[in-house]
Amino acid sequence: MGPDVARNICSSPVHVSAMPLPFGKWRLATAIPRSAFTAEIDRSTRVVFATVIALSLTAAASAAVFANLLFSRPVAVLVEELRKVERFAFERIRHRPTFLAELNDLSLALRNMAAGLSAFSRYMPLDIVRPLVDGGLEPRPGGTWREVTVMFADLPGFTELAQRLGPDVEPYLTQFLTIATEAVHREGGIVDKFIGDAVMAIWNAPGEVPDHALRACRAAVAIRDRLPRPEGDGAPRVRIGIHTGVALIGNIGSAERLSYTAIGDTVNLASRLVATG
Repeated sequence: MGPDVARNICSSPVHVSAMPLPFGKWRLATAIPRSAFTAEIDRSTRVVFATVIALSLTAAASAAVFANLLFSRPVAVLVEELRKVERFAFERIRHRPTFLAELNDLSLALRNMAAGLSAFSRYMPLDIVRPLVDGGLEPRPGGTWREVTVMFADLPGFTELAQRLGPDVEPYLTQFLTIATEAVHREGGIVDKFIGDAVMAIWNAPGEVPDHALRACRAAVAIRDRLPRPEGDGAPRVRIGIHTGVALIGNIGSAERLSYTAIGDTVNLASRLVATG
């Protein structure tokens, strides 16, 4: 046996070292398990391996949190803002700055789109647009005959009033149209259009409105009671005509330009009632 030989004893590796003794043919053999040499190395290896795993898990968790902060939350905010657009809550949409240029640009575009839709909604009643959006319908020319209540309201002698008040007539007209619009909406109607100093409103379209004739009358009384008198003038004067009957209601116009309105004898009679007021 050499001075240092590896052997397996009881399936365990050992290092055996033998040296001759100075007397006789005896040799002194020393057997030391290999683990005596490698125990510290093995322990250090296990510690390093466990540390690497722990650091890897920590890095993965940190990356997930960072990715959530960087991507998921801004995207979730944008999704919620889009849902506000779907609900026509344009005034509640805000630009949410983010570090990602693409998401930041998308947020700005969404805010600008909401501002444009909000401006557009002032020209088209949301009660008309919402059923089209909810149902995924494309507006097309056409309509249906149904019972509606139509109201016209205007300011008699408006031409003379405008000449007398001059530039001050615009705030007075705006105030009248605002009062009329609020009264109509409060009673479940829609403002069909403004015609100079006149307002045309419809009840029971596009959705069902119970007691629509009564509601139109209440709106008329509210307009009369709330309308202020012009400066230097007497009691405020307003003419209102209301009629309930069957009319053609729907998208009237061409394929390129439509107007949701009502036409027919019911509308004409309500208009004539105002003219005779």
